[in-house]
Amino acid sequence: MSHPAEWAESLRKIRIQKPDALFVGGGDGTVHHLLQMDFPEDLPLVPIPLGSANVLSYHLQGKRIPSFLYRDEPLFPVTVRLGEWNDGLFLLMAGAGFDGRAVKKIRASVKYYLGQAGYLIAALSAMSDWSGSPFRIVLHIEGREAEEYRTLWCVVRRMPVYFPPFPPEPSWEKGRNNLRVDVFTGTTRKDFLIYLLGVASGVRGMSWYRISRWATRVEISGEIPGQMDGEPVLYKDATLSLSSRRITLLFSAKGLKRFGRFWGGRSPSPTHN
Repeated sequence: MSHPAEWAESLRKIRIQKPDALFVGGGDGTVHHLLQMDFPEDLPLVPIPLGSANVLSYHLQGKRIPSFLYRDEPLFPVTVRLGEWNDGLFLLMAGAGFDGRAVKKIRASVKYYLGQAGYLIAALSAMSDWSGSPFRIVLHIEGREAEEYRTLWCVVRRMPVYFPPFPPEPSWEKGRNNLRVDVFTGTTRKDFLIYLLGVASGVRGMSWYRISRWATRVEISGEIPGQMDGEPVLYKDATLSLSSRRITLLFSAKGLKRFGRFWGGRSPSPTHN
């Protein structure tokens, strides 16, 4: 389904047929595009990981495996509230600055042949020219005064665990009604390399040139390249916040233990095999 009209026709048939669940072959970008087309909130969805990064599939399964179809275990429905910017919705994350420039450099043919390595090549290319300029970001935090920063890169996360590159955190209860915002505080390429080393090293290095906050709303000033769920966007004095829209995802037992129980409180009963 590469043409928007074909996507719309397929969704129309899905609403008429009302299946128990929808398995979608693709990656994070495929699910992202479905969200922009008024995907039914009550239809449980799970991607069969056929994309380049497959971060969402990693969350749902709790580990990297080729496909849900190869596992004979129950799946658990969990409803997740989405993030939004203007009329756009995001499920995993929305980045601005460095990763926006990196995603823009990725070519479809490179992703097709190299998979995740294509993102690494694009990141190295974006890092080599270091052409980005600092931009203003304002974090609106519940019960506190807004915090303002100038940064070269920020990532707004909706999913409690977005890995790679960020390790899990124990305090995700606040994430029900907040966005998690990671802001790079360095200014040079050397600072950025130290920051990435800190991210890779886990909890002990999490504060290396990085602040992390819960926020109800995030304002990004200027015209800044960015990405949403791995798809390139261009922010123009943008405000990112929580949406009233939701999506129901199907988790494996391992994925639920690692992540999904946060959203549903108690573990929900399995509905699919």
